[in-house]
Amino acid sequence: MKLSIVIPAYNEEKRIGFLLNDYLKFIHENGLKWELIVVVNNSIDRTEDIVKNVQTRYHSKVKLLVFQYPIGKGGALIEGLSAADGDFLAYIDADDSVVPNELYKLYRVVIEKRRAIVLGSRWLSSSIVDPPLPVGRVLASRVYNFLVNILFGLGLKDTQCAAKILHRRLFENIKSQLFIADMSFDVNLLYIARRLGYELIELPILWYNQSGSKVRVLKTGILMFLSLVRLRLFYSPFRNLVPIGEKLFAPLRKRWSGMYSSDYFRVKKTELEKAS
Repeated sequence: MKLSIVIPAYNEEKRIGFLLNDYLKFIHENGLKWELIVVVNNSIDRTEDIVKNVQTRYHSKVKLLVFQYPIGKGGALIEGLSAADGDFLAYIDADDSVVPNELYKLYRVVIEKRRAIVLGSRWLSSSIVDPPLPVGRVLASRVYNFLVNILFGLGLKDTQCAAKILHRRLFENIKSQLFIADMSFDVNLLYIARRLGYELIELPILWYNQSGSKVRVLKTGILMFLSLVRLRLFYSPFRNLVPIGEKLFAPLRKRWSGMYSSDYFRVKKTELEKAS
């Protein structure tokens, strides 16, 4: 069985090399059928060059997708997961916060639970975050998680930890129903999975709090809240209000994140229409 690991990367020249080397070393030492798929999204630094350099040495283990326009974290994940050929699919962040052995623990579970998404959680009692997150980020995370559970009833401690694994067939069944391409992509994925009757298995994880995070608590928090509201409206009798909300908040979202929330799906729709 093969595992494809998708890594969205936006201006990650300082960290992507360390992550790739860590995972490739783990793959080699354990004789695993794993591949790494790096999705470079609108980067203006040397991220693409660094990945290409690694590719020259590990061409069968590393794939590279490059998008010169912003498609959001969710868009990058959709593209990477769609390009994967593994029996199982996973995604992690480019900052090496989830080391290979921790992902392997999740992998061992999902092999037995094929009708489930297995996700790592930083907020279970036996989880370890090293070093501890700043108080502001802890507060923002807990408020966001509270809102997610109120609005979507997932009953999870941590929807945003970038360590998730699922069977390929599960993603194929969910893909056409994905609606959000920004940082609330995870909630969209998990909510659809629950609606389709799949199990959500949350496991404790050792998560390294790396420096260099691009998260700005206030701006990111506001954008993620707006994204949650938009997602909740979409799956409600008030679905027709979604386009109105998009028009109202699009300028703010564009200024703070570099993209309108619907950019990815709008571009994909245009591409499909041209192809037909």
